[in-house]
Amino acid sequence: MEKYKDLVFVIPCFNEEKTIGSLVNSIRNIGDVLIIDDCSSDNSFKEGTKNKALIYKNEFNIGYHKSLLKGILLAKRNGYKYCITLDADKQHPIKEIPRIYNLLKTNIKLVHTIRENIDRPGEIFLSYISNLILKIKDPISGFRGYAIKSFPDSFIENQSSIDLIGMNLLIFTVLDKKKEYECIEIKTKKRFDKSRYGIGLKTNLKIIKVTFKIIYFFLIKKFFSKENT
Repeated sequence: MEKYKDLVFVIPCFNEEKTIGSLVNSIRNIGDVLIIDDCSSDNSFKEGTKNKALIYKNEFNIGYHKSLLKGILLAKRNGYKYCITLDADKQHPIKEIPRIYNLLKTNIKLVHTIRENIDRPGEIFLSYISNLILKIKDPISGFRGYAIKSFPDSFIENQSSIDLIGMNLLIFTVLDKKKEYECIEIKTKKRFDKSRYGIGLKTNLKIIKVTFKIIYFFLIKKFFSKENT
């Protein structure tokens, strides 16, 4: 794969020392790599640095979504045209990167990926509701491409108080009359260790809470927002 000089990968990372190094090594020749280390207690920072990624370590744990927001803002402020977000656990298929990048080059604002295998009951319910109101499945997939210059600075910066940057950018784009987005289905690799996001009742309740946030943001954007892009 050729290296895309206008592309940066943004990777939120928390205690992923087993995978972050090899992930960076597999994508650093495709685009620049920016890791937001969310105050990991293992060797994630060392592994990322060793493999020549640009890495920022949070002073304290701020969570996945705020780390993702931080990375997207840094990418935008550093002049990149395109940004692809990845999870640090290596579940996302690297072979799909050129496909996402080439779609972004066709004046698409956002490329959303839909995972073939969703296991958590909360995610299944969320995907059903999202498909019902937005015609979009799997709205919390972490593997997305953004034409980041297409999104207003003020909109991205305002997400710091909401804590769902990826999902909000998706809703913002889907509800825009121009419909400048594409969805692609992907196959993800199975994770053999414990998910950092969790798998139990607490996690599923958290995802169900996100479902209600989607409904809320949908209603606000659909009926009360005056923004048009």
